[in-house]
Amino acid sequence: MRVLAILGRGAAVALAIAVTGCASSDASFGERQELANMPARLMVPATRPATLIGTFSKHCLETPSDNAARTALLRASDYVPMGGWSGGTRRFVVADLRPMVILSETGRTCAVQAAARSGQTNAIAAEIARTWPQARPLAPSAAYEAAWETAPGQAEVVALLRNPRGPGQNEITLALMRR
Repeated sequence: MRVLAILGRGAAVALAIAVTGCASSDASFGERQELANMPARLMVPATRPATLIGTFSKHCLETPSDNAARTALLRASDYVPMGGWSGGTRRFVVADLRPMVILSETGRTCAVQAAARSGQTNAIAAEIARTWPQARPLAPSAAYEAAWETAPGQAEVVALLRNPRGPGQNEITLALMRR
């Protein structure tokens, strides 16, 4: 317990995540060290709106839905995995102010997550209108703050979710979900 007090809460959380994810993860020893040294506040950072949108575009829209390709791109972009697959998802983080990237095991969902910061909601609405001009809003739901079908009859939805009690506190998630 004395070690945890010396390390601080953030380092202890990162260390616990790194250690528990080792068995089912393909993370290298170096990646596990990098994760263990990452402050917890940077795992879900307060990301600038442009960075949130840019990361979403790069890792969720411009990359094939093949997880191997997405994982390779994430690693090439300095992201490290937070362990292996857990509950059908895998998370990747980086020690700067870019958001966490979450992939689904099926490859049908990709999301970015950050702590809420001013301007993100408006930036997301503008990006939806720019990227998918035919997008139509879906009916309100308790599952999301807002969601759009990207085009009529398209089996693809973009959703904005909020988690006021997440580890990053007041988290915002932008997700692309393909049916």
